[in-house]
Amino acid sequence: MKDYNPHKPILILLTVYIALQIIIVVFTEPHFESDSAYYYQKALQCVEYNSFYPNHSNTNDEFIIAPIYINYLFIILKIFKSVKAILFFNIILNTVNLILLYSITNRIFSNKAALISAILYVLYLNNLGIILMNFTDLLFLTTILIGIYLFFINTQWAFALAGVMIALSIGIRPIGWALFVAILIIIIFKIKQFQFAKLSLFLTGFLLVIMSVGLYNKQNFGDFIYSGTTGSLNLLIGANDDATGAFEPAVFDEGKIGYLPHPEQMSYKEKNEFYQHQALYWIKTHPIKWLSLLPVKFIHLFITDDFALYPLVSTNQIYVYQYGKALLKDHNFQSLISQPYRIEYLILAIIHHIFYAIILFFFFYQFYFNFKHNRKNPTVLLIEIFIILGLLMTIPIYGAARYKYPYIILGMILSAPIIEKKILRSK
Repeated sequence: MKDYNPHKPILILLTVYIALQIIIVVFTEPHFESDSAYYYQKALQCVEYNSFYPNHSNTNDEFIIAPIYINYLFIILKIFKSVKAILFFNIILNTVNLILLYSITNRIFSNKAALISAILYVLYLNNLGIILMNFTDLLFLTTILIGIYLFFINTQWAFALAGVMIALSIGIRPIGWALFVAILIIIIFKIKQFQFAKLSLFLTGFLLVIMSVGLYNKQNFGDFIYSGTTGSLNLLIGANDDATGAFEPAVFDEGKIGYLPHPEQMSYKEKNEFYQHQALYWIKTHPIKWLSLLPVKFIHLFITDDFALYPLVSTNQIYVYQYGKALLKDHNFQSLISQPYRIEYLILAIIHHIFYAIILFFFFYQFYFNFKHNRKNPTVLLIEIFIILGLLMTIPIYGAARYKYPYIILGMILSAPIIEKKILRSK
């Protein structure tokens, strides 16, 4: 009798999932909206100017955003000259993330827990819809998962490469700073017989990337810039008289504190300083109201989870909150569902949110479980600290379903052994 291969189930799952992704991409024409369209537009400008982002054409932009990601798009478009190539690279990133999720869970816990985390990842439909979009989230998740995996390997050169990956993650989304701080905490306080060499190599890899990219931009763009400058603008969205805790752009309307009469005459730095001043001044003069909005932002962050579902049924943006608004506020629910794909999307969203409710329960429960059973495990503690710090960085701006994506995925790693222990072993 042949020896049983414990990795055979994941190989089957990977094969089916890759095939499904390829079929979806082959039969779908790229159609980018909102942030997806903005990233694509900026990458196309780089192709037009044959220059990395940011370049002099971006001096008067509203902000600088995700430089590493936009340059990643620029390279893809420059080489393949096809927008659909972005979607095929999304398949690669999504598949790599699944493999990394499985590998990390397998190393920390068990093969069965690893398979559970992989199944959760596959059943989480945002991971399927996101390959048809052009978000920073997939590449960001890849960099932090690689960083965490290298941290687990726990060799000196792995720490150096982890520093490189964390630096890249910050160039995609500033929330990567949360993982940087989490790794520093674990290196200094939790690794037995703390080794100065590991910390030095981690920081060397980190600073090498930051300084190389920053100095390149200083020479070619005029400013030392590595990460995005959207923080002040996002903070203002969540700190003004019209703030609701969710994305509400009314603050930029004429007569509001975020209004700029002649934005084309201002550089991105001047706009950033203006937004920062307005946000901090409002917080200073309305501290109680700002603090009262924090739990509301937390609720908005987690209450819905369909940020990447609509491409699976339609090219038009559809979100579940629109149904609630039509039913409770606008009273035009029948008119809404009579529009193309609205019923199909509602069915898909209900199915997804039932699964999401289960995922969310385990996401929060795992904090208690792992504190009780795994608080001495450095990798578990690293993920927990990153999630907590990341949420503390996210909640002060505003709540958006997409912003919790990396935390939900990492939560699958920590939830898998609970499902294995509490549910599967009890049967």
